[in-house]
Amino acid sequence: MPYIEKVTKAGKTCIYERTYSTYAHPKGERRARKEKPTIETQEKINNRKQAREICIYLNANFRGGDYHVTLTYEKDKRPTDPDDAKQDRKDFLKRLRRRMKKEQMDFRYLIVTEIGTRGALHHHMVLNQIPVEWIRQAWKKGRIDVRPLDDSGQYSRLADYLAKNLLKWKKAGGTGRGWTHSKNLYRPETVKRIVTRNRFRTEPRIKKGFYIDRDTVECGISEYSGYEFLRYILVKEERSGP
Repeated sequence: MPYIEKVTKAGKTCIYERTYSTYAHPKGERRARKEKPTIETQEKINNRKQAREICIYLNANFRGGDYHVTLTYEKDKRPTDPDDAKQDRKDFLKRLRRRMKKEQMDFRYLIVTEIGTRGALHHHMVLNQIPVEWIRQAWKKGRIDVRPLDDSGQYSRLADYLAKNLLKWKKAGGTGRGWTHSKNLYRPETVKRIVTRNRFRTEPRIKKGFYIDRDTVECGISEYSGYEFLRYILVKEERSGP
């Protein structure tokens, strides 16, 4: 009973996705009726893909003690549209990059420009540890909120949070995608293989030295293939004692 398995090793995590496809599925298995997705459904599918991609970058490049920073605007400095906010983002990164280069320090970041539930534009940024004062000086449009990442190395919830409002980006007239990252971020390879010997199970398999993050377990029928799928994340266990 062949199926496709995709595995991405990102930092302390292993991100799994299993699914049947039109060319790898049980013999005689009939897929669910496939209907053309509505615009809204397609947007949600694309949003999930963005969240998954952001998760891979976060897990592979950041660790506990690095920062999640929110950049907000003072009332009289708010941008009028998403592209104005995008320019503010570029100016901010330019100033901060210049400071990091001057201090000869590594600078890694992923930044998302979002439109909140009340329509307020703001930016979320994940970056390596640097003096907070440098961030404050580089952001000249309002306040900053800085929160350190936890030590788990598993930041899928943060990725979901960062991606949740990206659907509004293009609807509001924003060009391109609403997020970007520094060129020095590592994107681990996603290894894809066709499994022929093992039976497709809708229950994740535990790998020695890892535990299953149960909140990441998803199973159901794929919108693309019409067959079953399973997604989950394994997290490396921390060793205790000397």
